[in-house]
Amino acid sequence: MRQFWEEVKRYWEIARVTWEDEVRNPKPPARTQPEREFLPAAIEITDTPASPAGRILAGLLIGLFVIGITWSIIGKIDINATLVGRVIPTGKVKVIEPLETGSVLAIHVRNGQRVQAGQLMVELDPTDSTADRERLARDLMAAELEAARLRETIRAGREGLGAREVSIETTIPMDAELLAMQSEVLLRTVAAHQAALDSLAGEREQQVAALARIAASVEEREKLVGVIGERVNMYKTLLERETGTRTNYLQVAQLLYEERANLRTEQGQMAETEAAISATYLREQETVATFLSKAVTDLADAESRVSGLTQELIKATRREARNRLHAPVSGIVRQLAVHTVGEVVTTDQQIMIIIPEDAGLEVEAMLLNKDKGFVLVEQDAEIKVDAFPFTKYGTINGIVLDVSNDAIEEEGTGLVFPVRVSMDRATMRAAGEDRALTPGMSVTVEVKTGKRRVIEYLLTPLLRYRDEAIRER
Repeated sequence: MRQFWEEVKRYWEIARVTWEDEVRNPKPPARTQPEREFLPAAIEITDTPASPAGRILAGLLIGLFVIGITWSIIGKIDINATLVGRVIPTGKVKVIEPLETGSVLAIHVRNGQRVQAGQLMVELDPTDSTADRERLARDLMAAELEAARLRETIRAGREGLGAREVSIETTIPMDAELLAMQSEVLLRTVAAHQAALDSLAGEREQQVAALARIAASVEEREKLVGVIGERVNMYKTLLERETGTRTNYLQVAQLLYEERANLRTEQGQMAETEAAISATYLREQETVATFLSKAVTDLADAESRVSGLTQELIKATRREARNRLHAPVSGIVRQLAVHTVGEVVTTDQQIMIIIPEDAGLEVEAMLLNKDKGFVLVEQDAEIKVDAFPFTKYGTINGIVLDVSNDAIEEEGTGLVFPVRVSMDRATMRAAGEDRALTPGMSVTVEVKTGKRRVIEYLLTPLLRYRDEAIRER
C-alpha cells in the first residue's frame, strides 16, 4: 500500500511540474497548415496537432458505456414465462368414438360439414347386436308367458279350478306359438292335478260309504247283542230255578260272546275306515300344497329370469343403439377418419371431432415446473400465433384464466401444468383481411410475471457461478 501511494505522489509531482512549465513557457501561436507545409518533414510532423477523431470516438465510447451502465442499474424490463400451447374452443372439442367394435354401414357426414345436435352421422353394421336383441326379446317373452302360466296355475290350485276354467291372459302382444305352447302346458298341468284330486276324492267317497255300511252293521249288531244278552239272562234264571238245562244256557252264552267279538271287530273296522278317510283328506291337502309349492317356486324362478332378461334386453337395445353415432352438439365435423363402407372401427378409436357451433376460442398452454410459482390468474399475456409470424402480423393480448394445480406428464418435457388463457380477438389481419383462427393452431404464450433490472441479468450468472463453482466432486 505504501508503494502505491508513493507512485501516486510521483505522478502527481510530474503533473504539477508539467503544469508549471506550461504556465511559465506559454506555447507560441499555432502555425497554419500552409506554414507547416514549408517546414522540414520532422518538424512538420511534430508541429502538426493530432486528429481529434480518436479522442471524440473514445469519449463517445466512454459516454455510451456510462449510459449503458446507468440504464442497466435504473432501467427495468419485463420478466416473461414462456408457454407453448394451442388454440381450443371454449366449449371443448367433442371427440366421437364408437362404443362397439363393428364395420361401417353408412357415412352421413363429410369433413367440414355443419351438423345439428342429435343428427345421425355414422351407422355401424347392427347384425350381431340386432340378433342378440331379438333372441333376448324372445327369451323374455317366453319367460313372461311362463310366469303368467304359473300365476294361473297357482290360482287354479287355490280356487280348485278345472282345466276348462283357466286361461293365460296378458296385457301385451305375445307370440302366438309361444302362447299356444304355454296354454297347452297349463291345461295339462291343471288337468293332471285335478285328476289326482279326483282320484283321492273318489277314494275318500268309497271310504265314507264303507264307513256308513260298517256303522249300520255295528248298530244292528249292538241291538242283536242286547237281545242275546236278555236270552242269556233268561236261561240263567231258569237254570238257577232248576227249570232249565245248562246246555241251553251255555249255547246262548256262547252265541253272546261270538256276537260281542264280531261287534268289536266291526267297531275296529269302523275306526280304521275313519282313520283312512282322514288320511285321504290329508293326502288331498298335501297334494294341493305340493302342487302350489312347486308352482310358487317355479314362478319365483320365472320372475327372476324375467328380471334378468329385462336388464339384458335393455343392455342389448343400448348396444344396438350404439351402432348409430349421433352428434352430441351442434357444430362442425373435423378430422373425419372413416371414408369407406365396410371399414372396421374399434372402441376408443377417434373417428371424428365436432367443434361446437358458435364456441369462443381460448388458448390451452403447458406451464413448465420452474414457472409454476409465478404465473397467476388474471395476469396479462401476449399470444404469438405460429401460423402468423408476430414480427409481421403482431400478437394477440390475453389474460390468464386458470392455472391447474394438477401436473400431467408430457413426453419430452416432463411434468407440466395446463393453463387456460383468453384472447381479446379470434382473427389475425393478413393480406388486407381478417383471417379467423381455428382450433388446433399452435401458439406461444408469454405471461408477464414481473420486472427486474437489466444489471441483474448480467450479474445473476456470475453470482451463480461464484456460489456453485469449485464444489464438484
